[in-house]
Amino acid sequence: MNAVRKPTQASLAAAILTCLATSTWAAPGDVATSLDAPCKYPAGLATDGKDLFVLDWREAEVHQLTTADGTLKQTWDAPTLKPHGLTCGDGHLFVSDDHSGWVYAFDPQTGMVANAFQAPGSRASGLAYADGVLYVLERGSRKVYKVLP
Repeated sequence: MNAVRKPTQASLAAAILTCLATSTWAAPGDVATSLDAPCKYPAGLATDGKDLFVLDWREAEVHQLTTADGTLKQTWDAPTLKPHGLTCGDGHLFVSDDHSGWVYAFDPQTGMVANAFQAPGSRASGLAYADGVLYVLERGSRKVYKVLP
């Protein structure tokens, strides 16, 4: 009759080390992969859940990339010469102008500006979109405004 052997401390330690060595451990902030930016002066980054959009503040361009491998799909002229903030929402790309304070709702399907408005304050720099509301960070007053897009 075969006797059942109990694992020793050494064999348990070896099993644990084997599991640790073959497991992939990840922590917040670990780099999973990287993509090259499609421009020299990247400023804004946004996603619509399918693609990435990168804003080039100096060349005033918006670049659309695939999330899978960073392939450049399309490039548009930004709707302003001094773009700074970028976000996606409601089928549009919202682009802010840090110098004039204007915010543009850019339609990536047509390449046209669907709407534009003067943001509160004159230095609209950051943008975020959630649940039908556009948030505008105004750098001059250091306030965040909740506006209707």
